[in-house]
Amino acid sequence: MAATAVIQTQSLSGLIIGILAFFFATIIWAAGLFIVGTPVWRVLHWLGLRGPVTASVTGFVLAGGAIALIAWEAWMGIGLNAVLGAVIGHIVWRKAYRPVAVDRETAEVFG
Repeated sequence: MAATAVIQTQSLSGLIIGILAFFFATIIWAAGLFIVGTPVWRVLHWLGLRGPVTASVTGFVLAGGAIALIAWEAWMGIGLNAVLGAVIGHIVWRKAYRPVAVDRETAEVFG
């Protein structure tokens, strides 16, 4: 009975550590998105490179490169992070460049 309690306590502590690691990794990913991604996006926008392929490839390269600089031996992490970067780059592109419906009154005032 005591052994079961020890196993359950260790499992619970492992779960808590996993949740905390996910939380901190999400914060670091978001910080990287704003600190690194924003200047790169501004340069690409200024150069006229505004397509979905550009956004996905940029996310792939930046996310994969960031992990490669941190842990060169983590090939699986590099690939997964790069793919996630490509997906997030595409999602950001869809949100940033989506067509916006403008009513006629607003178009007359601003346009």
